[in-house]
This record gives sequence, C-alpha cells and structure tokens, in this order.
Amino acid sequence: MKPVLLIALDDGDKALPLARIDNLRLLDRCARLFIAEQRREAARLQKRDRALGLCAREEVGRIERTLRGLIPTL
Repeated sequence: MKPVLLIALDDGDKALPLARIDNLRLLDRCARLFIAEQRREAARLQKRDRALGLCAREEVGRIERTLRGLIPTL
C-alpha cells in the first residue's frame, strides 16, 4: 500500500478532490509539520484547561501513531 495525501474542497455535501500527493518526502514533511502544530495547540490548551490539554495531547499521540504506521519514513 502506498501512502497518498488527498487535498479536497469540502462544501458539506461532497468533497471535490483538488490535488493528490504521493511524494514520500513531501508526505513526511507535511506529517511532521502537522504533528508539531498539533502539539503546540495542545500545549496552549493545557495552559487554559489541564484536562482539555491532556485530551488534546492524547489525540496528537493517536494521530502520530497512525501516521507513523502509514508513512514509513516518519
């Protein structure tokens, strides 16, 4: 199975595919940036609400594990 990033425009009823990216280096970079941004957001949330921040951190961990399973270079 080959990982592919699909970028789509979602109008609520159905999604319109805009781009399909299968470059593994680009997918790796996008995933790393996404994970880093989600970690920063979880840290910001934790400053306001400890429980909410902990939930966000758990979600980041789940997403990271999933992406690591799909993108071998991550």
